[in-house]
Amino acid sequence: MSNVPEPVPPYPHARNDCGLCREMDADFEIVEEALDPPSWNGLQPRRFCQGCIGRWMATMALTRPLNIPPATPWSLSVVMLRPGDAPR
Repeated sequence: MSNVPEPVPPYPHARNDCGLCREMDADFEIVEEALDPPSWNGLQPRRFCQGCIGRWMATMALTRPLNIPPATPWSLSVVMLRPGDAPR
């Protein structure tokens, strides 16, 4: 057995609402302004924890449609979420 303590998350994770891992509270909501924002289409914004947001952004940047030049800016809004005790 190891005497090394397990890492402690920075705050309690109770929601487990990250859109990728489903194991952590989401720290960010993504609103894709250029691609039908949720407030306009009635969909829920995407939520990601700190560990998954980078993977999601890299995937979105690399899988853009071929008719969009690579140098074209990608527009989105990121909303920081505060830690929560209960699911939303």
